[in-house]
Order: sequence, then C-alpha cells, then structure tokens
Amino acid sequence: MNIYLNKLTPLILLLPLIISGCGGDEEGASKGGRPSYGGRSSAPTDVVTATVEISDYKDTFTALGTARANESIDIAARSTNIIKEILFEEGELVEKDTLIVTLDNRELTAELEIRNESLSELRSQYKRLESLSKSQAITESELEERASEVKVAEAQLAVTQAKLDDTYIKAPFKGRLGLRAISIGSLVQSTTQITTLDDTSIIRAIFAVPESLLSTIEVGQTVAIKSSIYESKIFDGKIKTINSRVDATTRNIFIVAEINNSEELLKPGMFLTVSLDREKKNSILIPEESIAPRLGIQYVFVIEANKAKEIQVKLGGRIPGSVEILDGLKEGDVIVTEGIQKLRNGQPVKITTVKELKVKNNVDF
Repeated sequence: MNIYLNKLTPLILLLPLIISGCGGDEEGASKGGRPSYGGRSSAPTDVVTATVEISDYKDTFTALGTARANESIDIAARSTNIIKEILFEEGELVEKDTLIVTLDNRELTAELEIRNESLSELRSQYKRLESLSKSQAITESELEERASEVKVAEAQLAVTQAKLDDTYIKAPFKGRLGLRAISIGSLVQSTTQITTLDDTSIIRAIFAVPESLLSTIEVGQTVAIKSSIYESKIFDGKIKTINSRVDATTRNIFIVAEINNSEELLKPGMFLTVSLDREKKNSILIPEESIAPRLGIQYVFVIEANKAKEIQVKLGGRIPGSVEILDGLKEGDVIVTEGIQKLRNGQPVKITTVKELKVKNNVDF
C-alpha cells in the first residue's frame, strides 16, 4: 500500500497547477455566448473600421397589386325584353351616350301615343273649366279635381316615357366595349349581361401595405409600377386614395394608385408589382458586413480603447449594401466593417485599411 501512495504523491501535488493553468486562459463567455478576452496577452487582430454617421435615405417597399379600370360596368337591360338591334362592334371605343342596343319597344311606343292624347284632352278640358270658373259657372272643387286629373296623366306619361327610354341602351361613359354576349332576338332579363364597358384611360393599381408604413405614405406620392408582361417598362403612378380603415385581421391598409394608360398597355385584372419609396430622416446606416448574427440576435463590434466590444443592435430597413440600425449605436461610434470573423468580445485590434487587410490575407483584388 505504501508503494502505491508513494507513486501517487507527485500527481496529487501537480493537480492544482494543472487546474489553474486550464482556467487562466479565458475568463468566461460573454452574454452572447462568445468567449471574452479578459487579460490574456494576445496579438491584435487586423480590422477595418468606419465611423457611425446620421444620414437620410430612401427605403423601397414592394407590394403586389391588381389593375382595375377607372370605370367598369356590365351592361344589361332594366327589364325583360327582346333584343331588336345591336349597334356596336366588339372591342369598339365608344363615347358617352353612344347607342349600343335597342330593345323591342313597339308596345311602349303605342302606349306613349295614347298617354299623349289623353293628356292633351285633359288639358283642354281644364282650360275650358278654368274660363268658366271666372264666371262662377263651376265650383272651385270641380276645377281642382280636373287639375288633379291632369297631374296624374302627366305622371303616367313620364313613366311610359322612362320605360321607352330604357329600351335604348346607351354607354354611360366613354370607354371600350367588351365581347358581345347576346344576339338579335335574344330574350334578356335584368341579370343578363349584354356586354362590358371599361374606361381604361386610367388604370387603378390596388395594393396593400402594413399599417407601420402609414406615417411615410401620402396622397400624391409617386410609385413605380411594373407588370411581368412588360419586364423592361416602368409605369409611373401616383397615390390617389388611402383607405379609411386598417384590416383588423392582417393589419394591412389598401392603397389606390392611378396610372396614365393612354397607350392601353395595361388591362383590368392584370397582376402588378408596386414599388414605394419611403424617405427616412436622421437614420443610422451601416454596411451589411458589419452585422454579426448569432442565435437570431444581431451584434456589431464597436472599438473602445483599441479593443472590440460586442454590442447588440436592432435592425430596421435595408437598402443594397447597407442596413438601418434602430437601437444599439450612436453617432460617432467606431465599428468594425471587415475582420469580424476572427473577433471576440474584448479582443485587442489593430485598425488597418481594406487594401492592407487583403494583402495580409493573400486576397486578390
């Protein structure tokens, strides 16, 4: 037993030295999980830096939209009737009040003549009685009764005239007619579509944006609109209407932008992509390569006393090559833009240039 103890004694004496040697290299992990360089002697890491500045920039938001005509209707008859004449061509551009279709109106025409004759007779009788009333040959009540009969006849005539007018179907506005869905002799009802009429001189692009963008959107603002049909063409639009309500489910709000469509390139129902520029003032923008993501959290290395300090940041909008910082940095901070891959919290650094860093790392330009 003594022999074994004599052999273990040197190992027992060396164990504290081994433990202390293992624990003195790093003090521990930083909050983000990276080891921190406490007091260990280490050669500085070469990094490229930039100074944080406050600036204004434009952020582009892209939304999906649908093309709608400025005015669009399905043309139909007001009542059940038979098509007498078709006076339009499919796809024809027509002016307002252009006669499109005539319905069978023979019965109404005859009824209108009867109503006219009846009204004419009643008016003559009223005039005769009116002259007699001056000599008190008739009573005032008889004259009022005959005047009431004239008014009823006038109303009946107006009703018949309105029904007759409805047999002449006209374009309510200037636009382009669609396909014909009826033929001469067809029996149509109020639900029967005769054709369509669209005013496409102006196209309304309807799209939705998150409610968070409301503060940066206003009526009259310019938007860029594209269609997959015309890949190289950009249509200029202006915001015409911002809906009065936000959708409580999606938290989106619908916007309407108008496009001059005098060339008639866009058609109602087409799929559109709408790009909306938002101007942001007094923002902090830093290069995208400065961001060090880890476990869903974004970090940036700030240089303090020639050491790298890891700072958690909150990101905002993005533009090509840069990202907006909403929280975590302030104007004047010096941040690492290149060389973050080798950095740890508290590590000494040596500020260099991009060219010198690439030469040292044997990177071709």
